[in-house]
Amino acid sequence: MVQYHTAVAIEDWPKAINLVQQLITLDANRWEFYQNLGTLQSNQMHYQEAAQSYARGVEVAQKRLW
Repeated sequence: MVQYHTAVAIEDWPKAINLVQQLITLDANRWEFYQNLGTLQSNQMHYQEAAQSYARGVEVAQKRLW
């Protein structure tokens, strides 16, 4: 988590994306991880992937509400 925050702070988007993907692998039930991934992908102008990450985050959040 510290490495992720450091990568975001210095705007190393590729590294931050890799790290948040690792976090998702560890806990795929955290909508916040998908939101963060979408934001990072948007920073890289990967808008299609960002939209998919945001949508996945919404799905995960909705499952937690039920």
